[in-house]
Amino acid sequence: GSNIVFHNTGTVNVQSGRLVLQGGDGGSTTGSFSISSGATLDFASDFNLTATANITGAGTAEFSAGTVNILSSSIANVLIDGSGTANFNSTTSAASLTLASGPLGGSGNFPSTGLFTWEGGTLSGTGVTNANGGILFDGYYVYLDQRTLNNAAGQTATFATPYGLYFFNGATFN
Repeated sequence: GSNIVFHNTGTVNVQSGRLVLQGGDGGSTTGSFSISSGATLDFASDFNLTATANITGAGTAEFSAGTVNILSSSIANVLIDGSGTANFNSTTSAASLTLASGPLGGSGNFPSTGLFTWEGGTLSGTGVTNANGGILFDGYYVYLDQRTLNNAAGQTATFATPYGLYFFNGATFN
């Protein structure tokens, strides 16, 4: 059901389908998550993931609603969609990143080893996003606000559609 507080202190394995967490964590989550290929873990409310709350596996961690503050060091494939906000406040690495809408923010560094697909939304905060697998701009309007976005040397940045990339508050694109 919706709005049930989910406080993870152990290990959650999402083996297939979609697990939607809608009630928040009531303060902080210290346990880890493992997402199998083809499965999705959807954070659809407010969560605070501590440094021990790593999200591993070949599946997708989706941030579709609420605000999730992340201190963990690794996360599966990331999808930020809907009205979800993901704040990466320490160095957190991911296999891939899709920013469909909503903001990716925070003060930490966020390296994506695979392709960064940017369809909409905002990169914000004082941190750095490193697109080590290249960037696919595949939407109409995206916003870089204060944050630094680095496309790794030797990687391509492809603009797939007519595009508006807007810079605010000293944002940098390298």
